[in-house]
Amino acid sequence: MDRMASQRVLIITQTQRHVRMLNALLSDLHLPAADIALNQRAANEFLSSNAYTLIICICQSGASNPIFNTCLRLKEENLIPPTVALLMISDKADAEIVNAILDIQPDDFLIHPFAHNEGVERLSRLLHRKQTLQPVYQSVASGLYTQALKDIESLLAEKLPQDIYPLALKLKGELLARSGNLERAKTFYESILSLQSFTWARTGLIGCLIEMEAFPDAEKQILSLTLHPSTAILAYDLLTLLQLRLKDYDSAFEATTLACELSPNNVSRHRNAVYISRLSKDFEGTVNAAQNLLECSQRNDQQDPQYYLLCARACIDLAMTTDATQTKALIERSRHLTRQVEEQFATDVDNEDLIVIRARLYYLQDEVSNARELLNNLEVSCWPAQSDESLIDKAKALHEIGLRQHALKILTFLEKRKNGDKSNDVVNAYIAQQKHDKEQIEFPPRALNNQAVAAFREQQFSEALSILQQAFRLMPKNPAIALNLLQATLHQLSHNANAATVSWVMLKKWIAECQTAIENSPLSEEQQTRYQRLQVAMSATLSQ
Repeated sequence: MDRMASQRVLIITQTQRHVRMLNALLSDLHLPAADIALNQRAANEFLSSNAYTLIICICQSGASNPIFNTCLRLKEENLIPPTVALLMISDKADAEIVNAILDIQPDDFLIHPFAHNEGVERLSRLLHRKQTLQPVYQSVASGLYTQALKDIESLLAEKLPQDIYPLALKLKGELLARSGNLERAKTFYESILSLQSFTWARTGLIGCLIEMEAFPDAEKQILSLTLHPSTAILAYDLLTLLQLRLKDYDSAFEATTLACELSPNNVSRHRNAVYISRLSKDFEGTVNAAQNLLECSQRNDQQDPQYYLLCARACIDLAMTTDATQTKALIERSRHLTRQVEEQFATDVDNEDLIVIRARLYYLQDEVSNARELLNNLEVSCWPAQSDESLIDKAKALHEIGLRQHALKILTFLEKRKNGDKSNDVVNAYIAQQKHDKEQIEFPPRALNNQAVAAFREQQFSEALSILQQAFRLMPKNPAIALNLLQATLHQLSHNANAATVSWVMLKKWIAECQTAIENSPLSEEQQTRYQRLQVAMSATLSQ
């Protein structure tokens, strides 16, 4: 107990309401009175200057309480290392809170109110578990997974207390996987599941199957988890990972969106949803995901100027693909967001980011000379200090005003800078996708659409078909582009396209993809009527 008295405790809470009660519990355990952090900034300061044995996060008023996201962010940034015991306390235990707890993965969770003796007992057991497994956690905190695995196997060879044994088994499975022993980890999880269906063993097995590229087996296991409310959010996160590995970005975006709905206050997951939606080229979905991210960060006291800029850029990307009415509304929305950045975060944002956004807005209004004038003043020497998002947006802006090679230089620079960096594979994939598209397609979406319309008017149908195929690659969810491409493809087929130009097989493939895009999109009355006419023409053409 003397050793325990030298340890420090941190309570993270928005109010002082439960502090006296918790300090009484700590006193009974011969622990000192806790430090109190009333927000994330205070928590960061305490954690950067002190080592803690125990952190208690008190969340009231449901999962929308900012303390949940504070704890999640502290864990993600490794400010709460595995050596520290983390206890969450909430006054509710509804589905949303359970999902928030699953996101954070604390060492224990208590629902208030609870009896003093129960609190003392739960805290005592938690600290005992942490102390018993401390050598393992210390190795994990240092990234020494092979050593940590040896430590846990040594402990398992001893007679561990009953309440620690399942946790030790869970740690062993995680360490087998982290140290690269995937086959051993898979066999280990299967042996556990043959005795008892622990959720951690099921998710651990799925993780191994994904890493081993046994995708059908992994998907089968995941789908069974989605059926149970207590495991659905874990399942959707795993499904997102699986679909990203398969490069099925539409399904990955759908899975992460479902996870966001189950735990709507997880800022990190909302941010990931934005990144995934961009890979799926769902421009409207990206705007919605970026808006959800912005609202989530505001609810959770985690406002960041980069989220406003991300939302403004998403509006511009969508505006490049829409009709004049929607474009006008999106321009206004983007301007409103950038004004908010200038008013609220003037000293926290790179002015070049705002210049690039203004240039893209000029381009949308057909003021290309003004856009060029703004972009000509940007310095190449700034690239190393600028964020991935800043440089991606700059590449888009340069491509839009006709400087494709300059845009490709930026994306090549980004690829080299990200080489070997696995911290965000989704962003890496988006950079690679942007580079590939700009290498293959000379013009941006808005220009391609205008060129296709002009080619149609001049009855240059083969040229229109080629342009629309490029536009559809960039905008595969756009029903207007899909309808135009469908019409051009049917015209080509009806005029006996031969293998010297484009094969019938390829043209029919385009037709199938257009149908999918059209039938999965909301259509205006005019578009619906047009599609019905094209279906009649399609039936006649394909029956020839």
